[in-house]
Amino acid sequence: MLKLLDSIQEHTGIIWSLAWNPKGNLLASCGQDKTVNIYHVLDGNRKVVDKLSNTLQQLSLAIIAKIEHSHKRTIRDIAWSPCGNFLALASFDATVSIWEMKSKKKFECITTVEGHESEVKSVSWSPSGEYLATCGRDKQVMIW
Repeated sequence: MLKLLDSIQEHTGIIWSLAWNPKGNLLASCGQDKTVNIYHVLDGNRKVVDKLSNTLQQLSLAIIAKIEHSHKRTIRDIAWSPCGNFLALASFDATVSIWEMKSKKKFECITTVEGHESEVKSVSWSPSGEYLATCGRDKQVMIW
């Protein structure tokens, strides 16, 4: 049984995608407002007793970083690299940007890839982190 542990309303429009980093301590969200919010999992701020398993669950999220002005249109999808140091952003502006996490609160764009003819709908890293796959409204799957 699932139980609501936290709720956040930081975006000003539709939220299109969420992605946990591989370590599970950061959550990224993206949306119509052309921003990516990075949340840190805070342990111990909220306590929930699960009556079925009689265990104490603790979870609370706090926004610690925001990626803004990275794309001209909606950011449709995001994906953490397997190592957790890079975040790929797929946008309706037909580009994908790759951001390096310099610290939990600081991200830097290291490249933007172009090739799709229209909206990029999804982005996914290979398990090794060596490749990035994208797909779009142009009916193409591209491997980078």
